[in-house]
Amino acid sequence: MNSHVANPISAFAATAAGARLAPFTIERRPVGPRDVLIEIDYCGVCHTDLHFVNNDWGMSAFPMVPGHEIIGRVVSMGADEVLLSTDAQAMAAWTGKFDFLLNTIPVPHDFNTYMMLLKRDRTMCIVGAIGPTANLNTAPLIMGRRNVAGSLIGGLKETQEMLDFAGRHNIVADVEVIDIATINEAFGRMQRSDVKYRFVIDLATLG
Repeated sequence: MNSHVANPISAFAATAAGARLAPFTIERRPVGPRDVLIEIDYCGVCHTDLHFVNNDWGMSAFPMVPGHEIIGRVVSMGADEVLLSTDAQAMAAWTGKFDFLLNTIPVPHDFNTYMMLLKRDRTMCIVGAIGPTANLNTAPLIMGRRNVAGSLIGGLKETQEMLDFAGRHNIVADVEVIDIATINEAFGRMQRSDVKYRFVIDLATLG
């Protein structure tokens, strides 16, 4: 796939509320400077997909390609620049230019190093380090109306360690892998509560 030009993508879509999913083609824009291109291998099926296809919450837009629980491989990134926190000159040049910082550093560190990178009213979200860390200078928060938030999600290192541990000890998920062609039958079984394990679509069957 050429990430620099628009590409037609095969999918399954509902064209109206309550409609059966059917083969559909969408066109993805080229990968831009804020994008990541992922080749999706598997996609989970959940009741949220069913609710959106049926427009149960009154906010669905059609045609719709449902599905949000994905796993795949990053094949292209659109980043134009890389900023190293060890480069003091570059850090100074980027002061006040970031809309959001996702902080995945898994060990105690100085948050103050990064706060000045944020624009006014913007946020740094901590998902790595848990527990006491360096003192936080409140001046950038108050003067720049900046925010610090947190989320209970580890960084890449911890996530990989968890996956490696599961692999070594054969800890697996119980799922029912299905062909994309059977998605409507899977939706019907979900509505009837005829499901023991999570449905997972093998996207290799999309063709």
